[in-house]
Amino acid sequence: MSNLGKLTAAFASATNELTLAAANFSFDFSLMRVEAPIEYHGLGNGLSERRRTDAESGVPHHVARKLGALFKGAVPETPELTRAYGRRVSEIADIPAVNPPGNQGSSIFEDYVGADGTSIWAAATSGPEALQIQLLSCVLARLWDGPEATSIWDELVKERKQEIAKRCEDGEALPYGLLMATQQKISRDQLAEWDASARSWLRTADQAEALRQKQLMLIIDNLDVPVNRDMTVYTSVMEAWKTSLQAVENLIKGMPQSLHQNGAILLGLSSWHLYPDLLVLTESAKAVNFQDQLISPGGILTIGLYKNDVNEMKGVYWSLSLAHLRYYGDPIVRKRAMGQDSSRITFEQLLQVALGSLSVSWGRLGQNSAAVTNFFYALGTLFDHVCEDEADEFSGREKDLTRECLSHTSNWVNLLINAARGVIDVSSSEQEVAQRLIKVGIKHGKNFLTEIGKVAPGEIVLGLCNLKTLLPMLKGYELRIQLLRNIVARDGFNGGDLIIRYFVDPGMKHTDEYASVVPQERQSNKRDREGVNRPVLEHHRWIRKSGFKKRAASLAYTGESCLPISKGQFSGVENPEELLINDKDVYHVLFGDPATAAVYVRRHSSDAGYVSNPQQNNSFDIKDITSLMADHSIQVDLLLLHFAHAQDFKPIGVTADDYTSEEHLHLGPNKVNMETRDLNWINKSLQDLAAAYQVYRLLPGATISINVIKRPVHSWHWSTSFGSDPAQGSLGGMHVRILDRHSTLSCVALFESGHCNIRPRTMSRVMALSTGNSIFVVASLLCDPIESTKPYELRRIIGNVGRPGITLLIPPSNPLIRSVGPECWNILTYAMFDGKLEDSFRGTSLHLSFTEYNPTVIHGSHGARDDEVFMLESIVSVHDRGRWVADLDVLQALESLEGRRLIGTDIVQSCVHESSNVAEMNLTSVDSWEEFLDPPETSSVVRAYGNWSARLCLVTVGIQKDLNVLLCPDKFCWKCYEEQTFVKQPGVYIR
Repeated sequence: MSNLGKLTAAFASATNELTLAAANFSFDFSLMRVEAPIEYHGLGNGLSERRRTDAESGVPHHVARKLGALFKGAVPETPELTRAYGRRVSEIADIPAVNPPGNQGSSIFEDYVGADGTSIWAAATSGPEALQIQLLSCVLARLWDGPEATSIWDELVKERKQEIAKRCEDGEALPYGLLMATQQKISRDQLAEWDASARSWLRTADQAEALRQKQLMLIIDNLDVPVNRDMTVYTSVMEAWKTSLQAVENLIKGMPQSLHQNGAILLGLSSWHLYPDLLVLTESAKAVNFQDQLISPGGILTIGLYKNDVNEMKGVYWSLSLAHLRYYGDPIVRKRAMGQDSSRITFEQLLQVALGSLSVSWGRLGQNSAAVTNFFYALGTLFDHVCEDEADEFSGREKDLTRECLSHTSNWVNLLINAARGVIDVSSSEQEVAQRLIKVGIKHGKNFLTEIGKVAPGEIVLGLCNLKTLLPMLKGYELRIQLLRNIVARDGFNGGDLIIRYFVDPGMKHTDEYASVVPQERQSNKRDREGVNRPVLEHHRWIRKSGFKKRAASLAYTGESCLPISKGQFSGVENPEELLINDKDVYHVLFGDPATAAVYVRRHSSDAGYVSNPQQNNSFDIKDITSLMADHSIQVDLLLLHFAHAQDFKPIGVTADDYTSEEHLHLGPNKVNMETRDLNWINKSLQDLAAAYQVYRLLPGATISINVIKRPVHSWHWSTSFGSDPAQGSLGGMHVRILDRHSTLSCVALFESGHCNIRPRTMSRVMALSTGNSIFVVASLLCDPIESTKPYELRRIIGNVGRPGITLLIPPSNPLIRSVGPECWNILTYAMFDGKLEDSFRGTSLHLSFTEYNPTVIHGSHGARDDEVFMLESIVSVHDRGRWVADLDVLQALESLEGRRLIGTDIVQSCVHESSNVAEMNLTSVDSWEEFLDPPETSSVVRAYGNWSARLCLVTVGIQKDLNVLLCPDKFCWKCYEEQTFVKQPGVYIR
């Protein structure tokens, strides 16, 4: 800081003329505006009016001017790059899918709709140096999160000022513009907003260039290259900035470049969405042709696939020591890798990550990720066969339950089936992406579904590796016998001490029979070529004497020798787990299900190497179950009922707010069934994912931070319920749990950020959430109030409110309403309602503005310099032909709409009137806001037919004024309503 003090002293000693000139320059410094290069005009024309104004004269413009002046001369000029970048951003801004115009569909948020190119246009209107600043902003936003990038910017500004001061102290002649730039103040909040705009643009451009961006990221994922090896923020960032600018400038000019252990070039290309042809050197040279018209012929980048097995960071990675990230403590070393920490994925891709995580949770019984994928793929194929069955292979109950399961497309079973199909039934390039996502789940998402080491045996392979669960599902005793024999054969047991007891008709008395476990020798009557009678191996069955011949004949197809059970040969004891054979040998269950089929071993033989749990010897695993499903050997109805009951584990009397991983251990046996209800955390997480998918399937284009996989799904605050809501049908336990509005917003905040764990009750007054390039709005704010929306329904608007991090929009308390007094007598007509459907409120419009109330939301650890989640008091105001009418609290008003919607089916369906005669009802027509704000004493009809936004405003203002507001649907008969309404009361009918 001593250097800056000396620099200030140097200014003080300057001549009066120079000081005056400098003062004038300082006064106009950040207000100067230049004409944007023609290449950027397409972007400027594609911005909303509000964004363009902010970029040309607001805070973003001031920041661009100040940063551009401060870093002028710090990096080489790159005219071709700035021109190419302008053409690329203008191309992207011209794509309606990523940059839609504001329209009535977004009404309240119309000024904030569309791509956030504010920082780009601010730079374009501030000079070429500012455009290079914008390019650096994209590079930092690509790899670092918001607080980290802001910390880097803060350090860059301070270090740059120190550098200039040092040069001045050393006697170097510096331009006065550069000296004055050191006196400009740039707050940390301004830097955060600047970064947020660049970050939002990256998401927009990534979606616009999805195909080429994905191809480039696949190549980057195969690398192991640092941006550079300098961990000092200022020198490392400056080196990366210069390297990337110069290299991409040369590529655009058509000059080939080579990547030598410096990932800054690829970081720049991915951040600026420029795609030169690549020559990738593996065992042989492989050309990747992007055919980007902005790159001149000859601009080819040669890349070697560098790999370092010791380094766990893959792709292009960067390590920096951030001294400005927290208020207190030593500098924090942070590492980020492109394609790993910086990736955003779709919800469907998140489910593929879950397949990888599931393979880890299931351990060796799950075999590997391929086996888990094949398991769910086979399950989906089995369901298809059931639904397409024309040969009556499957029972009617199997078909009914399968159709019920498939009708709930968002349940966790269907989601995992579709995830598996997204790995197998796709092109080779899509398979490569899917396999990478699965590997991410294996390596980085081990705890995504539950913490490793806390997986209960009943959770592994959905509990199907438990023979007591699986055997009753098999279609008949022969399949059960064959499965038990296969397990024994794999383990290499000596069958002399083993026997199988099975039931022909489980649950019925005297239907038990017995079978050998391994084939036994029998002397053959046939001679071989040498004339010797050699023994043969065959299985035996022991069946009851009663009906022996008929029963033996029915088993002839097995080729096994049937023997009658002699007296005392087999007899049960009181414990069903044991058998008494030949009145002396006691056998006990080794494994299986005593109620259907089990292997028994002679007592005192357990020390001969027998294992009571075949899972311990890997003799029975997920591949066996997959094979059984492929052979249609499992009863599908029982399988689905098992899945449904596996979800029923909600502890009685325990809510989400007081339930933690430690507390559940002390609930006691009366509250939790510890075997089946409390420990099923994998199924809990899968059910929660299904609930989240229910939200995201209504948000096309929304992406998710891959960092959500670092903690178990069930540990997040939005996971407020511990099971499915009560649902109809036999498979109610599989139905998707419905999140309430508060939990839905908490869920979206988490998936957007990857780590912001906000308690749902914090969201009680939140009407919208703005982050990145998205505004997530409660659906009821964007539709006619007659429509009943689900509590989890949000609408995604492409855009943002221009704030960093996550902004939660809340209404003010006690919103204001314009008063109407007797002075308006000359415009209050109160005409009689003539029954005509008209819209008298076409001049009504909604507007959004913000107050300075902007508190921070605490969601985790403290001490960071930059907060990530904020409340923002947001005023939704209604105007009538430009004149303010009222401010609205829409959510609170809509919560009291119950009973105010006149959607009774009888009123419509039973109508026999040719026309509605309303003269007898003595209704007054309300055709202006003045008449609505000062309503007549009698019942009235507010005519805003077909104008959903005006109806929304009228309902909200009416409820805020405590009027008896009643909403009429499109099909509505006044005569029927008059006849069928028993309680007559004055009301304001919004028609």
